Amino acid sequence: MAFSGRSQSAKLPAAAIAFLILTATISLIWSHYKLLWIDEFLELHTDSASSLQELVHIQRVWPVSIDPLAYHVLAHLAIRLLGAGALLSGCPRFSAIC
Repeated sequence: MAFSGRSQSAKLPAAAIAFLILTATISLIWSHYKLLWIDEFLELHTDSASSLQELVHIQRVWPVSIDPLAYHVLAHLAIRLLGAGALLSGCPRFSAIC
């Protein structure tokens, strides 16, 4: 039995990268056209607090969702960098995939 020099596992990363790009593209297009649900709207409103301290205070006293604080901090930073919008409500989830 002769070996071809490349194993089957060497082809897997290209397929995985293609799948990741396809999934990311579909997810971004879908989140662009999808309307916000009430919980996503409330998270977007909460995560756009004026400061990180205010966000932590809101999540400790009146938590809108039970997501970890790191999720809300990531969303807060994304809002500060890119502006508030419906597309940003999926950014923390999308970054968890990558």
